Formats: sequence, structure tokens, C-alpha cells
Amino acid sequence: MSRRTFARPLLAALAAAWTAACDDAGSWSVETDTGAAAVVTQGSGAALPPFLGAMRGAPYQTAFTGTRRVVLHREGATFDYIEDVGADGTGRFAVEVPLVSALPPEFDPALAAPLLAQRGRFGYRVRDPQVTDLAQLALNWDVHVVARDARVAGHTCWRLELRRRAPLSAHDVVYELAVDPRTGLVLAWREADLAGQVRSEVEYLTLQYGGDTSGMDLRERDVTAVDLDPTQDLAPQVGAPVHLPTLTPPGFALEEVELLSVPPAVTGGALDEWVKAVFTDGLERVHFLHRVDRTVALPQAQPGALDLVTFGSWTFGLGTVNGVRVMVAGKVPSLYLEELVQTAVF
Repeated sequence: MSRRTFARPLLAALAAAWTAACDDAGSWSVETDTGAAAVVTQGSGAALPPFLGAMRGAPYQTAFTGTRRVVLHREGATFDYIEDVGADGTGRFAVEVPLVSALPPEFDPALAAPLLAQRGRFGYRVRDPQVTDLAQLALNWDVHVVARDARVAGHTCWRLELRRRAPLSAHDVVYELAVDPRTGLVLAWREADLAGQVRSEVEYLTLQYGGDTSGMDLRERDVTAVDLDPTQDLAPQVGAPVHLPTLTPPGFALEEVELLSVPPAVTGGALDEWVKAVFTDGLERVHFLHRVDRTVALPQAQPGALDLVTFGSWTFGLGTVNGVRVMVAGKVPSLYLEELVQTAVF
């Protein structure tokens, strides 16, 4: 598999759109009574805050409406915009963009709001911090309780700092989260690198639990997803060959496997099917997808190309490798993504 040192326009656009959805942010102004703040380091040797387990389902199981500011810093350029967010507690949610204050020069202002809203829905599922697995989190991350009295949009939150115990690179991420312990909902977060350079921030300016969502376009996912059982042979479940990576980044383990069906209304053509495997270290996720090929053909070794681009803390790959169309994304060094793809398709 060869690695390109440039990003094709499609891949560059994908990366920009994904990070606009998956790494967005707002100006951090979380109020804390520093005189009462306590700093406690917690990890595998101590009990984690009890509400962390609720963080995964909180965005879907909590009924609320709110407005948040999103600010994203990337290579000298800035996204700065407002999101109106609502959820009904049954899995349906909406993300709307009523105001865009700043964009990189390559973005068309006339198209920015609908694009960011579309990607905001996508990012609601993959961007907003979630504890995906408590055991994995305890193994891989140190959780520092900075304060228990942070105020965000009128709600009292625990302020946490999370650092990966064994950084994967010099550009590893450090998170600051403000979490409402009653619901597990993250009301503000900041992402920085190990040197303290802020990459992205998000903060709710207003948030009302049980707010009126009747005027919002509430939906679940825009694609049909069927859960697959990775403990069983996946090929019969899909009705086609399935390529699953056998080597993952350090600390990551398989979280879920799904069959995604993208309808013609979205693709603009025929139904498009992908197998998606997600790997987690308890907080971060790596996404691997390959297109389903139902044609019957003899396997042939083919030279492959995986185009890679790094945008902020995300690395993205797109290409056809050994005859398999693949996509991969994660906040890990590109070497780990290349290895992951190689073990899936060769």
C-alpha cells in the first residue's frame, strides 16, 4: 500500500467538513470558584466520577434545548459560529446554525450555515466527547477532577481534565470538560495539545432541560444502521466479504461493527453500503469503513493507494487498497491508521 504525500481535493474537503463537524468549538468562559477547587487524580487505581458512565447516552437520552458557541482553530484559520441544539430524549436530535461569525477564506459564506448544520448532525454523534467504555478509560486515561462547582449556562458542573496515560505522539490531545453530574451531559469542552495550544472549544450559552423542540427538525441518523455481532462470522451477516482490522492503535479495542446503508436520496445515485468498525480507548474513537462488494470475483492482489491528510488533531484516509474502497479517521498518528488498513485488506 502506498501513501500519498498530498491530499486530493475530495479528501481535503472531507477532512475540512469532518473536522468542522468533529472538532468544533467555543470561547471557554467556564466559571469556577477556584478557592473551593480540589485537584484529584483518578485512573485505574481510584474510583472514577460516578456520572462518567452516563456520558455515552446523555446526548440521546436527555431531553433539552440549548445554544452553544463553537470555535475551531486550524492552521491559522478559524471557524466561529453558533449552534442551536435540541434533543427529545428518545434518540432524535437537531443541530441548526443560525449565525456564522468567522470562516476560513476557502469557505463560501452563502453555503457555510447549511454545510455546518449538516455536518453538525454528523458531528453530534462522533465529535462531542463521550466516555465509550469505563474500563478502557481507566486503563488509558488519567482523569483529574479540577472542580465540582463550575458554572455553565446556569448549571453546576464538574470540571475535569483528561490526559492519555501513554501519549501516542508529541501532538496528543488534552481535554477539559465541564459535565453536569445529574445527566452526564457535557456542557463545555476544550481540546488542546500537550504544549497547551488550544485547538477547539465548545460551550453552551443557554441550556434548558425539557425545552420545547417542536419547531426543530428532530431526526435520528441519516443512514440505516444494522448492528453486527463481531463474535460471530461477519460475512454471513452482511452477505458479502467483510474486512476487519486485526491491528489497532495502542490502547484501542473494538467497540462496535455496523452495516450502513446510505439511501439514494443521500448518494444521488444507487444505494451505497458500507461496513463500519469503531475502535475505542475509552474516550477517543478510530473509525474504519469499507464499501460492501457483493460481486463474485476471484481475489486478486492489486496495488493500492491510501491518500492521507492531517487536519488539526484528526488524520483521515481515503482510497482503494487491494481492490477494497476504504475510509479511516481518528485522532491518532497516520502510521497507526495505515497499519490498521493494511491488516484489514491484505
